[in-house]
Amino acid sequence: MSRILVVDDELRYCQILEAMLHHENYDVVTTTDSKQAARLLDEQEFDLVISDLRMSHYDGAELLRHRNVVAPDIPFIVLTAYGTIKSAVEMVREGALDYLTKPFKEETIVTAVRNALRVGALNEENRNLRQLLKESLGDMVFLGETPSVKAMMERVVKVAPTDFTVLILGETGTGKDLLARQIHGLSNHRDGPFVKVNCAAIPASLLESELFGYERGAFSGANHHHKGKFQMAHGGTLFLDEIGELDASLQAKTLQAIEEKRFYPLGGSNTVEVNCRILAASNRALEQMMKTGRFRQDLYHRLMSFPIHIPPLRERKEDIKILVDHYLQAFGIEMGKPGLKIEPRALDFFTDYDWPGNVRELMNVLRSAVLMNRGGTIGLESFSSHLLFGEETEAEDAQPGSVLLNNLPTLAQAERELIQKALQASSGNKSQAARLLGITRSHLRYRMMLHNL
Repeated sequence: MSRILVVDDELRYCQILEAMLHHENYDVVTTTDSKQAARLLDEQEFDLVISDLRMSHYDGAELLRHRNVVAPDIPFIVLTAYGTIKSAVEMVREGALDYLTKPFKEETIVTAVRNALRVGALNEENRNLRQLLKESLGDMVFLGETPSVKAMMERVVKVAPTDFTVLILGETGTGKDLLARQIHGLSNHRDGPFVKVNCAAIPASLLESELFGYERGAFSGANHHHKGKFQMAHGGTLFLDEIGELDASLQAKTLQAIEEKRFYPLGGSNTVEVNCRILAASNRALEQMMKTGRFRQDLYHRLMSFPIHIPPLRERKEDIKILVDHYLQAFGIEMGKPGLKIEPRALDFFTDYDWPGNVRELMNVLRSAVLMNRGGTIGLESFSSHLLFGEETEAEDAQPGSVLLNNLPTLAQAERELIQKALQASSGNKSQAARLLGITRSHLRYRMMLHNL
């Protein structure tokens, strides 16, 4: 039964609201003393607060601010006979969920209360989910607030408690491993092992024995029984990373193991039964591979029963600041340099950069910058040169006996002059100038900022 605190310095309004809400089977606590209401919030638990705005000594706005400190997730509805746009906006800014004027109709109150309690229930569910994530995964939580990430995480929350086979799709470095671990941490198998197999990292000749195990004498050198990854994952989750690299000869056996939950180990005459959740991931275009015969159609459709796509970082640039703040804090603590901040210019460059290596590349750049940093602020000069010109080949070493003339410009001077000439040749068009220089537009912007162009 939901518990509601009603606060109004007019006793009749307390009595009216109490009668209305009791009729809806709510547990109601009323008080005409707003300071007592603050004490009740300190000492007891409530699912909703309904408070008058104008009260003597300690008004509804002050009570709302008190709630923001002691119980910020409890919905707060304001009632007043002095309804104005200004006061409504101020209360909403302070955190009120709804704002109703007196006199009120019963149906209006009941509807507002139902909506508020629904919001409160969602807040509680989100708190429980965050706590479960924290307990299961520590700090390993997929970060992001963009609509695409929120939609993706909604699918994660829906599918995690089920036994669906999930296929995680995304470019290299987007966080497929992290998302797989989150699904495991939210699943009914979270108390069991999480076993990862990188199908691209194990030679095809060894992958079958790694997945399904082998019996003694199965092949030369098989001197003992060996459990495969399927069996190791019993009671937990098996994560088949880069499943697009799975050899065609193994795809049928893998499909059979997924569907029947049993298989023959190499050299074995008896089946091994397993109960594990199957997650898979790929950065390949599996549908195209299926159409060209490189990936089995039945395995493809089995994996595609519930696909989750991770957007590349260039498609969710609004999340870059969140990621930068998080990893600067994490790496700063790791390396004994807490409290590091990034300069606005550097953050602007990060936002403009396309991050072909996605979050993994961002993490590596930040880790290196934190390692080399000597102060409390990280600027453009802290970042690795690979951000500037990508995969450029190194210049050949100077030939023995070569002479460096004293009147040659410095490298920085030559670079500045080259950029200026490219901009002049392109009439200031940065995209065209970048093409002339053989670099990306974001790299050009970075170099221009360094040279104050």
